[in-house]
Amino acid sequence: MKKNEVETLIKMSDGSTLFQIEFEEGNYETSVSFTVHEVTGWPGDNNDVVDTEHYLKGYVKWDGCSHFNFGDKDGYMHLCGKHDWDNLKNVIDALWEVCRKKITNFDEEAAK
Repeated sequence: MKKNEVETLIKMSDGSTLFQIEFEEGNYETSVSFTVHEVTGWPGDNNDVVDTEHYLKGYVKWDGCSHFNFGDKDGYMHLCGKHDWDNLKNVIDALWEVCRKKITNFDEEAAK
């Protein structure tokens, strides 16, 4: 079985990864399915990721229609203060950009 693609979604100002996106296997012509992980651990002085927590799971189509499951298996997500709200907004913005580039038949006009 082919391993899912994992990429950095958002980096912190020091260059370390804050959120990763894991793309499910597919051809990405008309849609993409993914899981976003929040990075919770880095070893020592380097920026390699060692621990992550599930943040959200999603699906985006060629026309911008999307589905999201936030947080745990029940959809629960705890946000603690404006910083966490800002992180969620930044993740959604970053997802839009990465998905519109990843889906080869993404229709910018339909997705407005």
